[in-house]
Amino acid sequence: MDTMFYNYYNTIMRNTGFDHKINQFLHLNIPTKNNNYKIIEFGCGTGVTGLTLLQIFPQANLVSTDIKSHFLEKLEKNIDKLNVNSERISIGVSDISQPHVITLANGEKIVQVKEEFDFICAGANIGYGDNPKVSIEKLYEMLKPGGSILNLEMNSKFWGRSISALYNYEIIPEEIFSNLASKLGAEITITKVPLKFFPLNLTRTFIQIKKPK
Repeated sequence: MDTMFYNYYNTIMRNTGFDHKINQFLHLNIPTKNNNYKIIEFGCGTGVTGLTLLQIFPQANLVSTDIKSHFLEKLEKNIDKLNVNSERISIGVSDISQPHVITLANGEKIVQVKEEFDFICAGANIGYGDNPKVSIEKLYEMLKPGGSILNLEMNSKFWGRSISALYNYEIIPEEIFSNLASKLGAEITITKVPLKFFPLNLTRTFIQIKKPK
């Protein structure tokens, strides 16, 4: 996705209330706990998913990443908008094809160890990977026991297909997630986004993959 399309996409997300509906949806679907969780978000863009989790979990820490550094510019504005303490956030660059390798904003390159995170957010960007199945398996390795991958994946409805085609995104069928979850011994929940979360419901399906404790 080039910069022009990326900025256009962020404008749509902001002006249609898309980000706000993601915030509302997660607040209603993720149980509130006062835990010291470690969270990482891939393809964060405006960062709304990860930042919402910081609201839900007041003692959590977040690593926000995207594939190019200039894609992270909108993140800082949302940090202020959502009134989240920036000291709880690390920012870096990563590729969903190699999600365990991250280059932080200060230039430091780190390799995330296995079973590192309680929540991994991947908002419809796994399909940009060289091999989406391998990406999911690598993300799963990074989960702590009891942790979850949260993915607002593009759905196969008209608008989901249309937006995906516009941004050259490969939609991952629900069966792929279900089969991989079964292979990995994971729990999977697939939730259709209700109409009350319009326009989020037009393009997204909520997929949660949980690693057993």
